[in-house]
Parts: sequence; C-alpha cells; structure tokens
Amino acid sequence: MEVGYNLVTRKAIEEGKYKLVKEKPISIVEFLRRVKRKTLPKEATILGFEYLFYYCKENERKDLAIYVRKLLTEIAELIIQQGNVFQFVVEESLSKNKDFVLNYEKMKLHLNWIFGNRIEAENALLDWLYVAPNI
Repeated sequence: MEVGYNLVTRKAIEEGKYKLVKEKPISIVEFLRRVKRKTLPKEATILGFEYLFYYCKENERKDLAIYVRKLLTEIAELIIQQGNVFQFVVEESLSKNKDFVLNYEKMKLHLNWIFGNRIEAENALLDWLYVAPNI
C-alpha cells in the first residue's frame, strides 16, 4: 500500500490479493477522531467507511463527505511528512462511470466529494483505489 489513502475491497483481501496493513483495524469514527486531534497512526486499516455515509440521512451525505474532505485536507502535510499509510476496507464494490463510486446496498457514494479528482485506480478490476495525501 502507498502513503496516503488506499481503498480496497474486502473481497480482494479475502482472495489474498492484498494484505491488511494492520491486523487490528480501527473504526472510521476512531480514525476521524485521530485526524481531528492530529494524532495519526503510522499505518492503519480502517473499517466502516461506507457505514458512516449509509446511516447518514441521504440528503446530508454530500455535506458529510465535504466535512470529511476538510478534515483530511488539514492533515495532508502531516501525512506527507510522516509517510502514513491508511487502508480503508470497503464491504462491497468500487466502480467508475464519470466519477469513482463506492457501492453499498443501494447507496452510491461519489468518492470525488471526499477525495476530489486525485483518485487513481490501481488496476482494471477497481478493487484498489489510491489517493495521494494532498487531496
């Protein structure tokens, strides 16, 4: 995994294509707490990314995504300095039409709302997306 944000599907991990960065994952809520405090682990596997948005009211998802983007923007320099690697394990699939999308149940979360246009597909299967720290 690369320095910055790595979104990987659970299926790809279960198939052995990728390994967990950390065997003991943290929740998305704990991760965002650490982001807010600027006390980042060197490496972290983060679970629950899609749940944060799935259980949010549909008309508030974009606002929440913009808030998360703001938090991540504030730590960009710190990640570059420290070389942090963050791996978000997503439960269902990632796709791309015009934008990259995280699919969960019937929700389609536009990842560009959070990561802007810095998202890169690491392969044609779209089971690993990479985003540099300076979103």
